[in-house]
Amino acid sequence: MIIRVRRTGKHNTTVKIKLAIGAPSRAIADAESERLRHSVVPIVGATPERRPYLVGSAVLLIHRERKVLATAHHVLSDNEQVPLSIFASDGVSRPFGGTFNIAPEADLAVKHLSADEIAAFSHIPFIQQTDVGQATAAGNRFYAGVAGYPSTRSKRMDRSTLDTRTTVLGGLAIERPSGIIEVSFAKREGMVDHGEHVTPPDPTGMSGGAIFGMALDGFEIQPGGSAKLVGIATRWRRGEKTICGSSVEILTQLLEEIQDPNS
Repeated sequence: MIIRVRRTGKHNTTVKIKLAIGAPSRAIADAESERLRHSVVPIVGATPERRPYLVGSAVLLIHRERKVLATAHHVLSDNEQVPLSIFASDGVSRPFGGTFNIAPEADLAVKHLSADEIAAFSHIPFIQQTDVGQATAAGNRFYAGVAGYPSTRSKRMDRSTLDTRTTVLGGLAIERPSGIIEVSFAKREGMVDHGEHVTPPDPTGMSGGAIFGMALDGFEIQPGGSAKLVGIATRWRRGEKTICGSSVEILTQLLEEIQDPNS
């Protein structure tokens, strides 16, 4: 099945949580999110009537000079009977699947991309290995931006065209000793989008997206700092006002175990 995707300027919209950090820190965070968020892509499913809808998100990155994809395991396991696809460089979706290495307890799934898949993603800037790592030592607070595709911000333009819009939800975060990252997300506090107060979207659909982290000095981002991919988003704990994810350390361990399909 081929789903044609409308590639409009709207899908590049970035939204930010209003945080207890100053304007200079927010400007740094916005710039770093803008630099890295384009490596996050939507995963699309289809109804029996072949109507597309958003399933989740995935992250494209480089590990040991090989191009790989990471997402949340439940995005795949919850949709085993659904034909999945992902956008290619020509704006048309391609079947999404293959063999994944999984860590169910960490809710992670990863795979090396084939030569054909790499060609299909030629329009996507992969996250470099130098941009992967911890923002700070485990147990210390840091600023995090969760990048992905919330289903409430995607719209089906017609029977076979889906308009997806990326979002970055910001909040204070911490990495627990277990490798779980917790990002504060108080939905009712509202957000700032182009200077206006708006209602933030539910994070449903952002599972499998990226968590970017930046070190803090008090409640301000350290000057001259750069964001790192610190983890993969997995669950939204609605009652706890928290978005959770698995750390980059767990992700790296899983990546070390997979085989390159091109070798």
